[in-house]
Amino acid sequence: MVFLSETKNRFRYMKKVQDMLRYDESVIVEAMDRKEGMALFWNHDIQVRKMVTTALTIEALVIDPDTQVEWWFIGVYMSCDANIRKEQWKVLTLRQQLWGDKWLLAGDFNDILFNEEKWGGRTWSNNWEDEGEIRQRLDRGLSTIEWGQIFDKAKCEHVDTLGSDHSMLLIDNWPRIEKRKSRFFFDKRWLKRSEVNQIVEQAWNQTVERNRMYRITRQVANCRVALLKWKNNFTGNSLIKINQMKQQIKEVKDSKDAGSKDKIADLKNQLKVAYSEEEQYWAQKARIDWLREGNKNTKFFHPCVKGRRRKNRMLNIQREDGTWTKNEEELGKEVADYYRVLFSSSGSEGLAEILSGIPLTITTEMNDKLTKEVSDIEIKSALFSMNPNKAPGQDGLRQSGEEIPGFHDGQDGLLHSLEEMDMELPLIKGFSNLLKQAEDGKRILGMKISRNGSSLTHLFFADDSLVFCKADRDEANELCQILRKYEKASGQVINLEKSSVFFSSNDSISRRMNSWKNKLLSQGGKEVLLKSVSMAMPVYTMSCFKLPNKLCKEVTSIFANYWWGESEGRNKMHWCSWGRLARDKKEGGLGFRELQNFNKALLAKQVWKVISKPNLLVSKVLRAKYFHKESIFKCKTPKCASWIWQSLMNVREFVRKGTRRKIGNGKATNIWEDNWIPRNKDGKVTTAMPQSCNIRRVEELISGFRWRKPLVSRIFNRKDAKEILDIPISIVGREDSNYWLHSGSGTYTVNSGYKALCQETSQHKGRRDNEAGTSSANSNEKQWKWLWKLKVKSKIKHFIWRCLNGLLPVNDLSPRSVEDYPNSMGWINGTDKEHITMKRRNEWKFNAKRRHPWETIKKALQEWQEQASAWREEKSTPVEAERDRETAETDEGGRDEMQIRLSTHVQEQTNRVGTGIIATNFNHQLLSTWALTDRYAGSHL
Repeated sequence: MVFLSETKNRFRYMKKVQDMLRYDESVIVEAMDRKEGMALFWNHDIQVRKMVTTALTIEALVIDPDTQVEWWFIGVYMSCDANIRKEQWKVLTLRQQLWGDKWLLAGDFNDILFNEEKWGGRTWSNNWEDEGEIRQRLDRGLSTIEWGQIFDKAKCEHVDTLGSDHSMLLIDNWPRIEKRKSRFFFDKRWLKRSEVNQIVEQAWNQTVERNRMYRITRQVANCRVALLKWKNNFTGNSLIKINQMKQQIKEVKDSKDAGSKDKIADLKNQLKVAYSEEEQYWAQKARIDWLREGNKNTKFFHPCVKGRRRKNRMLNIQREDGTWTKNEEELGKEVADYYRVLFSSSGSEGLAEILSGIPLTITTEMNDKLTKEVSDIEIKSALFSMNPNKAPGQDGLRQSGEEIPGFHDGQDGLLHSLEEMDMELPLIKGFSNLLKQAEDGKRILGMKISRNGSSLTHLFFADDSLVFCKADRDEANELCQILRKYEKASGQVINLEKSSVFFSSNDSISRRMNSWKNKLLSQGGKEVLLKSVSMAMPVYTMSCFKLPNKLCKEVTSIFANYWWGESEGRNKMHWCSWGRLARDKKEGGLGFRELQNFNKALLAKQVWKVISKPNLLVSKVLRAKYFHKESIFKCKTPKCASWIWQSLMNVREFVRKGTRRKIGNGKATNIWEDNWIPRNKDGKVTTAMPQSCNIRRVEELISGFRWRKPLVSRIFNRKDAKEILDIPISIVGREDSNYWLHSGSGTYTVNSGYKALCQETSQHKGRRDNEAGTSSANSNEKQWKWLWKLKVKSKIKHFIWRCLNGLLPVNDLSPRSVEDYPNSMGWINGTDKEHITMKRRNEWKFNAKRRHPWETIKKALQEWQEQASAWREEKSTPVEAERDRETAETDEGGRDEMQIRLSTHVQEQTNRVGTGIIATNFNHQLLSTWALTDRYAGSHL
């Protein structure tokens, strides 16, 4: 098929073009006033079932001759006017619903995606010379996920033309690809076979002479050859197994022989194993860390692998002189030459200059530890800390995390690389030293956060360096000289392509949510993506800045739309609010985050750091600029304050209310102004300060590590005096500190702050009864804990969760509920009547068949018992097997153990607390008892 856009000619002329090109069929959209115009030509060997034309598209429903799959080809020509083009995109979005899920959209879009496509894009040029030349990528092809999965090897090439200012797009959906020799790689599924350990051990122990590293490489090669021979003795393709199992199940069902039920159950178990192996195979290739296997996400892993292959595929590459490689051999040579130059050293000179003045901080003892021989345990620990599915070697083997016989033989071969890595540390210190010398000589002034704060010239991270200087010619020249000195001394050349004067980060939440691969995830996969990936994206930003409420709502809307999904370009119905989804799982929600409260909790963490760790660099800088004379809780916010400081001040009051002073020696705590009374509402004393009282600090109420009881009773009222005397005092005279009321450890955590904010929000707004509707979302915590501990797939858990919350699109069909049957199984007790099953609903709704609810319950119970019986017989769940093993070990090894049981009771009348302790052996025989009494302090401190 040939699609022509911007033809600028009438119907009669385009028919002549069709005859010249010798095409059998055509569809032509005439140009008006020598503008625009489109045409589509094809021959009879292309099956076109349907044609549709609009003002900007020619749409053809094509039948692929090889797969017999129907798909739409849409040729498009967009307007050069941005306003018109915006409306045309709206038209295309609406028409997308008519094309189904398999389509290819190609043509002249008259627009670019990124600024990088404005020069170097090869689809359009104005053909000017020298500086007036403009190149843009205006033509492209777009396809759906489903089309890309069918034609996974399709490619698009740009063909230069002389008669047009556009390059021709050549899209080949079945390109000829030379078959290469397949590369060996270790299949993770092999580890489930018992004989693989023996195969590897026999190959590894074969006798090999010469030096150690040679023996290592030969032993690895022997393992690879042995595994290749071994895997040819069985069918390793899980997809073939799945098709075979399905065919056998169909044949057994059609035969109707006696005992077919047992055969089908056995075949279904084999099919389950084959599906699990297929998912594991694609999960290993996808290299996804954040998504676990077992949630039936093969449909997600599969396009991940193909997408990565397509992204990593290089057809050609541009040389430094502007020419392009023409074949794979030239491409490989160009890549090898590039990295050869990149990693070659230019020699070192002037090393003493950059290292002079660095203080000696490493002692002889420390140096001996650093330079001692690397042990086998250290090498093993470093190697086994790698992700087992990442970075396979050239031999195709991966790091499996299991002990390999003879592993220690590779030690000597690694020492040289470790010594080279150690050389980089003093060079980095030398770079820092050069910047420090320039700062001392006033050649670089750095950046001052405030008038009283310290100056910053540089910050070094693991793989990034930030250098601060004034934007003038002298300091820029000085920085360039420092970089040249560092290059000469280290032999390393600064990569200017990866360096920049300033940079900004763009929030990629929406792009990540709209990724086509993520639409293939199950509900369990979506939950993992939202929690571990997408909601983690804005964490750094929210830790520094208070996001506008409108932005939080927009991001929450993106999350909610992704969770409930879309169909044909339209968002599906949201069956409950995001606030309900954001509840804790034990309260009937899914544990997502309310972004506004989460933002405040992250900011409160920064305020807590400032008050609890005053020696941090950021604490010193902020104190010098904003509150160098008073506490952070009392300082005023200047109008010229940065947005970071204004954001911190927004949560200051929340941190103050939840913070109490922990009394040590009492020197740093003001009696009348600080929050140091644990059980008082605001933490302050309720007693008014007497006019003649000169006592200001808590230390004045302490003598000999005890409270001065007569003084406390004389100054404070009875309630305050009792609270003060109950506060424990440090017996070692430690400094006063802060503790967080909402955390058991007394240290602020984002989780504890978030829960406190959510509780405060719910108390402020109140509970809305109508939000729950007819659901059972307010059931007790045991019900929800039971649900999330079930050993079933995540998608089943989410379905049950929807049932219990009344979030299924079903009517109230049954006149009776499960409670009408008191002998029904316990696991279904408490479930709403309309959520027992959807199958019965569909039979009644669509086939007018009525069934008694008890029949459905008995059928569900029967299938549940069969599945549970299969699990008990097969011991198929590794969790249960591990639990049985641990129980057996506990029974054997617990004979020498002692059990300690402790119980406490508070007697409020006498303000005393009693503690009882009982010690028993493994047979619960009494060994000894203790009883203690003490005065009740009434504080969790």
